[in-house]
Parts: sequence; C-alpha cells; structure tokens
Amino acid sequence: KQWYPRRVAITAGIQKLDHDIKKIEIKKREEVQLKVKEIEEEQAKIGQLEELADELRKSERVAEKSMINKLANELKNEQGQRSKKKENKVSGNWKAVQNQAKARKSEEKARKKEEKARKKKEKARKM
Repeated sequence: KQWYPRRVAITAGIQKLDHDIKKIEIKKREEVQLKVKEIEEEQAKIGQLEELADELRKSERVAEKSMINKLANELKNEQGQRSKKKENKVSGNWKAVQNQAKARKSEEKARKKEEKARKKKEKARKM
C-alpha cells in the first residue's frame, strides 16, 4: 500500500503539468493571434496608405496635365494675339494702300474734270 500515495502523487503531478502546459499553449495561441491581428491591421494600414499614394500620384498627374494644358492655352492665346497684331498691321497697311489707291484715282478724276473744264472754256473763248 505504500506505492499508492506515490502513484497518486505522480499522476496528480502529471495532470498538473498537463494543465499548466495547456494554459501555456492557450496563452501562446492568444499571443500569436494578437500578433497576427496586429500584423493584419498594419497590412491594412499599409494597403490604405498605398491606395492614398496612388490617388495622390493620379491627382498629381491630373494636376500636371491641367497645368500643361493651361500653359499651352496661354501660349496659344499669346501667339493668337501676336498673329492678330500682325494681321492688324498687315490689314492696316493693306487699308492704307487701298486708301492711297482711292486717293490717286480721285485725284486723277479731278484732273480729268479740270482738263475737260479747261477745254470747254477754251472752246467757249474761241467761239
């Protein structure tokens, strides 16, 4: 009967060790699960940051394109204004040339009328 208390003590010790091992395993699993959750949250944050970065890049591209278009439009407007000024100068010159031609024609008509009037006067004197 001496072996019985020893055996009970040994089995009780083994059971206690098993119970402690299970507690430790549960704690480790919980720790691992917490770390996994933390890692997943960090990965989710990283994903969100990457999406934000992509959106920023896209908005930067859009902003760059709009700036380029704006500058191009400004250049076109400036060139258009320059060409209009040139056209105005050219058309102004053309108008001046036309006016000079009209003036010459009117002067020639006036001279012809004067010559006709002189001839008529001379004929009238002769008669």
